[in-house]
Order: sequence, then structure tokens, then C-alpha cells
Amino acid sequence: MVTITGIGGRDHRNTHQLLRPFPDELLGSALLRASRSLGLPSRRLLRAIKGLHSDTMPVLLTQDRKIAQAFGLSLGELLFGHTLLPYAFAYREPAAREQLQRTKLDSNATVGMSPAFHSLTKFSSYLRFCSQCVAADFERFGTSYWHRVHQLPGVVLCAHHAVPLLLSGLRVFQAWKLVLPNEVHDGRVVPVLLPQDLAMAISSLSLAALRDEVPVRFWIQSYRQRAAELGFGYDIKLLAGGLLAADLRAFYGKEYLQSLGVDFDPSICKLPWPAMMLRPSKPSFTTLRHVLLNVFLDRICSASKPVPDLFSRVNRKRIDLAARECEVIRRLDELVAEYETAGKRVTLGELSTRVRSPLYLKRARTRMPLLRAWIVEFKASDVSLRKTGRRKKRRKER
Repeated sequence: MVTITGIGGRDHRNTHQLLRPFPDELLGSALLRASRSLGLPSRRLLRAIKGLHSDTMPVLLTQDRKIAQAFGLSLGELLFGHTLLPYAFAYREPAAREQLQRTKLDSNATVGMSPAFHSLTKFSSYLRFCSQCVAADFERFGTSYWHRVHQLPGVVLCAHHAVPLLLSGLRVFQAWKLVLPNEVHDGRVVPVLLPQDLAMAISSLSLAALRDEVPVRFWIQSYRQRAAELGFGYDIKLLAGGLLAADLRAFYGKEYLQSLGVDFDPSICKLPWPAMMLRPSKPSFTTLRHVLLNVFLDRICSASKPVPDLFSRVNRKRIDLAARECEVIRRLDELVAEYETAGKRVTLGELSTRVRSPLYLKRARTRMPLLRAWIVEFKASDVSLRKTGRRKKRRKER
């Protein structure tokens, strides 16, 4: 515990102590218990800790060293032990991960949450808890508290007791309404839209990410290697990302992915996010999507289609250009004879339109040398409306 001064009304000589947070306790939960133990509103508590007015009590994240010091912790211990920050950075590449962690630890910011934090974690807007954890916490500590792991996206079962979580009506962004889990009487069961073993696999992997226990590696290389092993391509260089995305959607189901806000339609979406995660040039993705892709690649046995069917092309008949050229010239001779009999002149564009299309002869002559020679001869004839050279003049009869 640590001593903080200047809380007891106008008497700045009074001293009070903040107890350290419990294991896996959410930052907002620890501040709520401290506020109650000291008999102070949260705003006055934060003013005493930070030395300035504060309107909002941080619940999920803070970069304020003074709050960490009030609990007797370093900023790193507070961030990695009682916020969702390690979950947000769990699957970043080593260099990017070190840079982001250094930025958070070296910052002197006093805000409660950065604007991009919600997009990084995709946490639930409402706090969740486990009834068996509440009972176990009371038996061990004499009180209940909010656990970090229960707030992670995609987690519907408690990682410790394998029971469905309960959803409270308390919003994360309404810290002034926060109460302890045992004081929530209107909690409803979170729907479990997956098989029990699959839901537990997601909870366990999410907990490992929160505890910073995910191995540090270049995940794109790992995903490509695993996809090739499962038959989503011939090798690591040639993969069918569209099939992998369609299989992932069938694996989890549309309803579950929609509940997380990560659903997609493979028939409409040109490049779904599971396929994008196999591309080295694409940007980083949220931890939730990494968790879903990892569990999918670990659980399936093979791709839904064999490799030869993935990249097969329709066999087209080879075109006989010589035969086609002879047919085009034969048709043109018939048309020219028709115009000569009628005593009319015609343009090359009109002949091309009657053969196939207005630009057909212009394009075909690049591949057909005999046709090219025929066109030169036609333009020099009297039947051509735009004859090259001079046209013979007709003498008047006397």
C-alpha cells in the first residue's frame, strides 16, 4: 500500500492509504474500491492523486504516472497488470510492439484513454462478470471486483470456470455509475453462439494475449505456412485467401461474427479480412481478428476444396487464326461484290460493321497479314468511298 496526502478536506496533513489492486483487477474497479474505502467521491480522489481537477475516472486505461504511484506501482506494472493495453499489442511485430510500448511508458499524458484505444481492442461497451468469480473473490478477498479478461471481445465463457458470462447494464464510459459486480442485480447471460470447446479456446487464447504470453513472431509468415500445410494452396507463395476466408466464416458462423462486428460476405467482399491477413503489405489488424484466425487454423483439418480445384482454369479452344482470316476475307469479297453490283461505294468501317463490329478489321489486321494486304488493295479500288490516290474521271458523251 502507499500513502497519499491532501485528501481530508482542508487539512492537508491528513494521510490515507490506497490498497494495491487485486490480480487481474480492472483499473476502474481498483479506483472504485479506493474511493469507497476512503469515503471520497471519485472526483475528489483523482484530484488528490493528480493534483488537478478531473471529470472522469479512468476505467480501462490511463497513462498517468501519478495514479500508478498512488497504488505503489510503476506505470508499466499498472498498464500490463490492470488495463487492456497488453491485449492490444499482443500480435504486433516485434519492432512495432516495442515502439508502441515505449511510447505509452514514456508519455506524460494525463488522459484516461487515447482515441485509438477502442479500435485497437474492440472491447465491449458494457461490463461483464462471472458469477463464480464473484463467489471466489468474496471467499478469498472479502469483496468482488471487475476482471480484465471478462471485458475482452469474443470472450463469452469465463476462462477460469468455463461458464457463460453475465452482461451488466453498466457502460464503460459512465464511470460515475460504476458499482461492484455483486451489486449488479439485472445481469443477463451472454449468448454463447459457439460450441463449448471452441468458445473456451477463444477465451484461453484471449487470456494469454492479455497476460502477454503470446509468442513474439512474424505472424504473417506463420499464417501463410499454416495455410499451405492445410491445403489452401500449393505452397507458401501461392495461397487461396478467398477460400480461407469462406471456410473461416463457415467455421464460426455468420451470427457470431456479426455479434463481434467482423462479419463479411465472401460472395460480395473482394478481399475479406482473413485473406488480407495473409498479405505482407497489408496494415496491422486488431488482436480479436488474430485470435479468431489462430483458433481457426489450429482447429480445422484441411481446406474445404482440394488444391487442384483452387487454381484450375477453363480450358479454352485454340483459335485457328489462318482459318479465321480466310473466312473474313471471303466474307469481305462477297460484300464488295454486292456493292459493285448495286453501283455503290462503301467505307471500310461499314464493311467492318457488317462483318462483326465497327473496329473489328482495324484490330484484326495486326494479327492477320493477308487481311492487311486486302485492306490496302480495297482502299485503292473504285468501290472504296475514301479511295487512296486519284480516281479516274468519266468523259462526257458528245
